[in-house]
Amino acid sequence: MDILALLTKMKGRTLGFAEFEQLKQAFTKQDEHITRLEENNAQLQRQLESCSSELQKIKSGKIIMHGLLPEPAMQAASPVPPEPLSRIAANVFVRIIEKDRDYFYKTSVIKMMKLGTLKTEAALDELEDHGLIKSHSINSTYGMYYRLTPKAKRTLIKERPQ
Repeated sequence: MDILALLTKMKGRTLGFAEFEQLKQAFTKQDEHITRLEENNAQLQRQLESCSSELQKIKSGKIIMHGLLPEPAMQAASPVPPEPLSRIAANVFVRIIEKDRDYFYKTSVIKMMKLGTLKTEAALDELEDHGLIKSHSINSTYGMYYRLTPKAKRTLIKERPQ
């Protein structure tokens, strides 16, 4: 029972043994509730500390993800250079560059390449995986919108004249 409601109900009255026992019981229940809350708080604090230490391990790269990778392989892992572009992806990239635009729609590339939708989409996905283009949004009329990335533009600058 709520202590404040109980005290309000008893205000101005002489307390008998029954009322005294009611107050005593209400204070005991409140004390037990406070004790449970303190225990829950302590448990949550321990969980937070545990999660914080796990997060630090993950950030520092010192944790093995559920046994998927053995520890020595993870320590010896070095960045794997990406595979070179496929012939189709390279051709798509060259054709995009020949149009001298840093933005384009998927449908226009499909029409321009005449390779078919699946091959052209796969080439665009590969170019995106290599970080040369980035998809932005879908226009209901023209399809997916792409832009050349700064990496692609740097690649153009590095090319030597033929």
